[in-house]
Amino acid sequence: MQNGTMIDLNQYGSLAEHFKELKNETNLDVPSLRYAFFGVFTMLARWWKGPPPNLLEAFTVEEMERYLMCAAEDTFSREVDRIGFVEYVGATGYRDVQIGRGGTPKYRVTPLHRLFYNSGAFADWNRMARAMFVIYDRYSVNCMDASPADPEAINVSHFHVACCISDGNHDIVKRFLAIGQDPNCHTKNGVTPLQLALTLRDGALVELLLRRGAKPYLDIPGGVTLSALHLLCWICGDDHEMAKLLFRVCAEVGKPLDINAKDHVGDTALHVALMHGCSQDLLRVLLERGADPNALNNSGASPLHYICQNRDCDFGFLVNFCQLVHEHGKTVFIDLADSRGWTPLHTALRAGNSSAAVFLLQSRADTNAIDYNGCTLDSVIEGEITDETERVYLRLELKRARERQANENGLKCGFHIKIKKKQSEIISDCASCARVGKRIEMKALDWRSLISIASRASEEEKRRLLLDGIYRVVENWQGPLPDLLEIFEPEKIECLLSYAVTDQEGDEKARIRFIKFVVDTGYRDQPKVGTDRQYVLHRTTPIHLVLRTKIDNWDATATNMVQLLFEIYNRFDFNYIDVGGFTHFQAACSIPNGHQLVKKLIQNGQNPNSLLLSALQYPKWAAKLLIRGADPTWLDADGSTALHTICRDNRLDLLKLFFKIDDEHRKSVQINVRDSLGNTPLHLAVKNGFSKSFEILLRRGADPNSANQEGSTPLHLIATATYSYKLVEIFFKIAKVIGKPVWVNVQDKEGNTPLHLAIRHGNKRTSGILLENGANPNLADKDGCTALHLISNIGTCDAMKQFFEIIDIIQQTLQIDARDNKGWTPLHMTLHSGSKKKFLMLLKRGADPNVTNQDGQTALHFVCQRASYGFMWHFLKIIIDTQQRVKIDARDIRGRTPLFLALFNANTKMAEDLLWADADPNLADNEGWTPLHVICIQCNWFLKKFFEINAERQKTVEINAKTIDGITPLKLLRDRKPNNYEEASRYLELKCALELV
Repeated sequence: MQNGTMIDLNQYGSLAEHFKELKNETNLDVPSLRYAFFGVFTMLARWWKGPPPNLLEAFTVEEMERYLMCAAEDTFSREVDRIGFVEYVGATGYRDVQIGRGGTPKYRVTPLHRLFYNSGAFADWNRMARAMFVIYDRYSVNCMDASPADPEAINVSHFHVACCISDGNHDIVKRFLAIGQDPNCHTKNGVTPLQLALTLRDGALVELLLRRGAKPYLDIPGGVTLSALHLLCWICGDDHEMAKLLFRVCAEVGKPLDINAKDHVGDTALHVALMHGCSQDLLRVLLERGADPNALNNSGASPLHYICQNRDCDFGFLVNFCQLVHEHGKTVFIDLADSRGWTPLHTALRAGNSSAAVFLLQSRADTNAIDYNGCTLDSVIEGEITDETERVYLRLELKRARERQANENGLKCGFHIKIKKKQSEIISDCASCARVGKRIEMKALDWRSLISIASRASEEEKRRLLLDGIYRVVENWQGPLPDLLEIFEPEKIECLLSYAVTDQEGDEKARIRFIKFVVDTGYRDQPKVGTDRQYVLHRTTPIHLVLRTKIDNWDATATNMVQLLFEIYNRFDFNYIDVGGFTHFQAACSIPNGHQLVKKLIQNGQNPNSLLLSALQYPKWAAKLLIRGADPTWLDADGSTALHTICRDNRLDLLKLFFKIDDEHRKSVQINVRDSLGNTPLHLAVKNGFSKSFEILLRRGADPNSANQEGSTPLHLIATATYSYKLVEIFFKIAKVIGKPVWVNVQDKEGNTPLHLAIRHGNKRTSGILLENGANPNLADKDGCTALHLISNIGTCDAMKQFFEIIDIIQQTLQIDARDNKGWTPLHMTLHSGSKKKFLMLLKRGADPNVTNQDGQTALHFVCQRASYGFMWHFLKIIIDTQQRVKIDARDIRGRTPLFLALFNANTKMAEDLLWADADPNLADNEGWTPLHVICIQCNWFLKKFFEINAERQKTVEINAKTIDGITPLKLLRDRKPNNYEEASRYLELKCALELV
């Protein structure tokens, strides 16, 4: 490989020999040789046509790990070659063999840890992580990067790495959890898997961890204590759906969030959200759930302080905040002082947040507040506000506020506000006040002075200044109208029109007066030509802006604006579309009496097919378009037809009208056409629970068994809905009446049948109806889970009882010992879920307690490893009652018996029962550990009882048994020095135990 050496594939007989030669010519300390190694390795692997090699014939275990380390952290080599190398290593069957002994994790840095540290250097980190987990597949050995006692340790585990895989598939995390991994394991500085999931904004992983026992709040000694809610508000401030999910799941698992819990600096979740710029939607979620708007942190700062110090939180944000607080029956205290004596008004002025300061002054904040350094509001304005215009404006506002308070029976300190006005009234008050102050700069305003102001209109305060000036100029205009193109460029005119239509603070009459003024001047928009010499149809006009803000709340002002704007944008042969997909035609369809505009659009060549979808919210226009020839089966960019839109929005009246017109005009309707996601109109109707709609569709020939891209039929979607039993009854009834059989056992791409989904969503009655209509309970999903697996894991006891009752009624053969892909039976699942009643039910139904999973564990292993003593008592009682044979000394793949596991978990009461049930006291695991070794370090108080029981059973305990490392129980006891080890040592010595044999 050095000096341009090429490798001849025919020189050796096996690929392992090629790899060995490649290794011998590689020095991993030289970047260029590492680069060449990974490239040549993947090339050889790709070209080789024979069987995959045994890599241990070419590499030692230590060498293999070093190459994997390089693949994880070498940024010099090509990423695609490094990933290809790791994937091929896994494909050959090579697996990590450095397994810890004695059941404890091995403290060592693996390539997975290196991959975690270098996550930012990968374009496809998820793929590399998955390839690594194929090799490091021992999920029971959760390797940490160093011992907790190591001062340099971070304590990142393989489970942490698994939680960082963000491709939406959480199979690796589920495997860790399935073998009992603690979901609350944390790094040395307190990072938990739940925090990683929140950081990645992975809602499904967040829900999975919470349902498997993750705690939303952990008090970690020496670590950074941060609750899940605080973290969410910090990094997901624009994701209110994630917040809703967190509240919902925490409540469902019995760990409700404390909305007003404080972190180490005293901040509540509301503090954190406002500090990092949360959305209005997240703010609403927090306040709806009882967030205290006046909570103080350790520095005495309230949420209002945080709003005022953030310049992005302007006047409108404050209005909405106060309104939301008032809606929930609470009060915002606006004069609370923090530890420096700063009120929110002080904070707003020092942060340069003039909009917030104006709001507080208008809301009767204390105008004579003095902080602990003796600074008044006047001194703060003079010392902190650098812009002369703002300084003059704020001085005037402060003066007017003081005069107003003096007229209201004196100055008020500590005054609090409870918003009672409507938002429009508050905004109007503030806008009128602002106009008084701004006359300082605009006494002799004309169009020429507006040009210079317009150049600064990108700043919010300057925009307000500009609009107020324009409104007054238009209102007081006398004489002939100007040619606007002599004053402004077309882009600037469109900018001013856009400002006017979105100016929610401005007077409505003034805004419309300005738009009419532009119309009267004769200004008309001219189409723009792109670099390809084609007209630009994708652009955002003021018409789009009106449509966006008023589409769900159309009023007279918006109607007048759109009608006037269509006189400016009068090229009806151009149906402009903005980035959100809104068109001029939608605006024309939206306004009352807009039929003339619609008519002009059609007359100027607009395709009525493309307009039909936009017109569906107005049945009158939709009917006219259908009559005039619009194609009801025309597909939009998403593959949706008019029928898709009608069914999605549950427009039953329009659905009936649609079919009526199509029948009258003999139009062909493709009722089973699919959109871009493969959904038919029937899918959309059943997904939203519209029984009347899907009844009409079924009677019109809709296919009840069509599957979308996910493989889901309408019945799959019904099975997931709340109260789905009502819908599924109707669905089967209608299908039967019209003679269309429903395929009840169709599996989607995940292998789920409707029965699987009904159980997953807790729809017990729906599950029963599906079984009665032929659902096969033995079909398995892609994880190998049958319906009984799911009920055993997540279903209720009542659900399992009903399931068995229906199975008996329909006389269905049930595979009660079916094994999933991990070898788990339903009996394993019930023990994993901790349900004693379901466990007993399965045993009484004949579940075999001796079936093993992939790890060689029987139900008795699970009982001893995971469950309480109550499980063991019932287990043995039922075994005796049913006269089943139980392999009391069954060994798992690590050689461990149920007795070994019971002692390992210090469950001595369970161990007693096993000993009396004839468990062998001397069976050793693969490492040579006997039950006596385990007792010495886990529960040495049980030593005397252990020997007494075995003496009574006439069983000899091998007191000097050695592990594969030659360690006897006595030596282990003295090396580990657990509690009470001296007394235990003396007892073993009395029994003739030896330290060295």
